[in-house]
Amino acid sequence: MGEGESCCTSRPRVHFPQEKGALATVLCEIEDVLSLTSEDKTRLWFSRSDYDFSKSSARVVAKESERYGKSKHLDNTYVKTFDQDAQTSLNLWAMHGPQRRGLERWANSAHGDLRKKDQHRYTSSLLRAQTDMKLKGVEPSVRTQMLQTIGEGLSQRSRQFAQMMASADAEAAKWEQHGTAAAAAAEENVLVSTPKQAKRASLGLGGSRPNLRGVARTRSAASPNLGGIARTRSSTGSPGTATRRGSGGPSPRITIRTRPAPRVSRIA
Repeated sequence: MGEGESCCTSRPRVHFPQEKGALATVLCEIEDVLSLTSEDKTRLWFSRSDYDFSKSSARVVAKESERYGKSKHLDNTYVKTFDQDAQTSLNLWAMHGPQRRGLERWANSAHGDLRKKDQHRYTSSLLRAQTDMKLKGVEPSVRTQMLQTIGEGLSQRSRQFAQMMASADAEAAKWEQHGTAAAAAAEENVLVSTPKQAKRASLGLGGSRPNLRGVARTRSAASPNLGGIARTRSSTGSPGTATRRGSGGPSPRITIRTRPAPRVSRIA
């Protein structure tokens, strides 16, 4: 490097506009917190009672979920390595219970106990390891690396559960977006109709065509006679031809004949 040269000449430079007022655009002005009134603070922030009410409501929702068996999808999902069955269960939990999302510790007692014990083990183990290394005089750089390694091993279950839960949320969001798009498409199909369909709908005719002529629809000749009743033919029509109502021909007659009962001689 020559004399008088700067070491920063190869770095990219940043230029700002020189025009007045072109540096930034003011979208809104944030009012000072000290100048807010009590009404503004009530409108902007939750109070202690609001927080307590939200927390109690969340506990009620979580307990009802566990009571009615909705939280069974969280069973055996707090694992160290990826498990497809656990991922499927978490997908169902996130897809069918969006209002319960985030309440996993309260919604499943066994799951919550595992996570609570894991958190306590993580904290106590790191504090114990840090104290031992200080007493042994371990170098700070080595101490940091050892604490990082210990922390990664102790938090394996928690990190794996977070990754699987994120995948479940992504899957639920995809299905929710797909359902919203399908509903919008169905609504658009209902709104867009031909003038003929609109006229039929205004007359109350519906989608199917009514039988306005009063002509009886004949069945196929190969249909079975499930009723066990003999089919009658017209007296004027040719054999094998059926007479339709309203076609001008005589309607078929059904004759029921009864045989007289045999006489029984009386014995004197």
